[in-house]
Amino acid sequence: MEKLMILATTDVHGCVYAHSYADGSTLGLGLSRFSSAVKEYRSKGETLVLDNGDILQGTPLLTVANKTPHKHLLSQILNHIGYDAVNLGNHDFNFGHEVYRRYLRDLVAPCLTSNILDHESSIGHSKLIRTAGDKFVALIGVCTDYVPHWEKPAHIRNLTFLDPIETVRKEIARLRPYADAVVVMYHGGLERDPHSGSSTERPTGENVGYVLACLDGIDVLITGHQHRSFVAEINQTLVTQSTFNAKEFVEITIDFDLDVKCTARIIPMDAFERDEAIEEIARPIEIETQKWLDQPLGSVEGPSLKVDDSFLARLHKHPLVSFINQVQLEVSHAQLSAVALFNNTTGFNPDITMRDIVSTYIYPNTLVVKQIDGKTLKQFLEKCAEYFSLRDDRIIVNPQYDEPKPQHFNYDMVDGVDYTINVSNPIGSRIQDLRYKGKIVSESDIFTIVMNNYRAVGGGDFMMIPSLPTVSEINRDMAEILAETIQKHKRYRVVHQDNITVIR
Repeated sequence: MEKLMILATTDVHGCVYAHSYADGSTLGLGLSRFSSAVKEYRSKGETLVLDNGDILQGTPLLTVANKTPHKHLLSQILNHIGYDAVNLGNHDFNFGHEVYRRYLRDLVAPCLTSNILDHESSIGHSKLIRTAGDKFVALIGVCTDYVPHWEKPAHIRNLTFLDPIETVRKEIARLRPYADAVVVMYHGGLERDPHSGSSTERPTGENVGYVLACLDGIDVLITGHQHRSFVAEINQTLVTQSTFNAKEFVEITIDFDLDVKCTARIIPMDAFERDEAIEEIARPIEIETQKWLDQPLGSVEGPSLKVDDSFLARLHKHPLVSFINQVQLEVSHAQLSAVALFNNTTGFNPDITMRDIVSTYIYPNTLVVKQIDGKTLKQFLEKCAEYFSLRDDRIIVNPQYDEPKPQHFNYDMVDGVDYTINVSNPIGSRIQDLRYKGKIVSESDIFTIVMNNYRAVGGGDFMMIPSLPTVSEINRDMAEILAETIQKHKRYRVVHQDNITVIR
């Protein structure tokens, strides 16, 4: 009986250990557990192990590891586990060329990402592998070409992102004649419901997995990026996605005896014990990370910065938002400041350590100051106001910000102006009583506004922002800026601005 087993991870986001960096609690996740899973599967038969990208960003361990100049930690870990091939995701470019190049250089496994060119040469290449039973499997890897809408230009300089659909189509035409099965890894998600086919988002091109699944010649399509968990069949193609932070993986079986029959299931990572060998590889950097996290910075005075209810923290602007905006205004000297609370933000205790900072501000964002007129400012705020919706006469989160992927980080709250969001009004007409220093903002008024680099390049479909004049850039991680501010003052006073009113 000729079968091939494939185990695929995606959106690992730097989760090596099975513990929380916020409080040290044990979690049912991590590459340490996955290593045990791989050993178990390989003891039973031929097993191919793949990763679908977004592995280099997401935990304090990786923040430290990415700054460590020698052999990349994740390369060592993936080599030990015995990965057979990898793909790159959008977050793998967050730290610039040096980090992802070092990761790929130190890996034994080849990179498959074939739709990204570095100085006109593809970063990765499709691969034709031969199984123990003399069957041939084509492996193709592509990444969403939407990366330039999010990433700092310096991090992707000289990179060209090709259309993943056209790339896969060409690779299928080239490899299908020689392959018994074709497996595509796409670091992107589905723009339609995998079961009903109904549209789930605006057709921006960020996610084109449904279109890919409808191409002829693909047996298995491994998707990611959206942090969803499903197995589906689209156009006779098996389509999978497992969730983020190495909480689970996809087990795919290709049966060559019955023509080619592909099946899959999602396997929770907590079904496996931790592999001490993996944790030992990471130990030196883990020790350094824990020392860094426990570094006391200072304290804050004023209202509590702990977030107990994330929805209420956005509905009634939380003091944590005022604090971050206050720091951004101080460091940038802009008139206005925009910030979002990230998914699952917990906030700060009065006495703050670096652990509090990186648990709350989880992305390696820098700051950009833009010049904005009153008309565009209102457009920006109208886009933010789409976050809310009404159900049974109650204000709720717009379901599009929850499904298919949580995107609460795309609701910005702006300090420096006062405004009201009337959720009963149609989208695009919700901002009322927009004032700067008590005066109604006119379309021709000119301001400076500071925001993170993700938003400055239009991340979150804020397409009115990228073309605005750039006044200045502050090329330091926001987490470092917050830490330095607290260290400098020792007792930093937060002045909460209750300047946003959300009504129905």
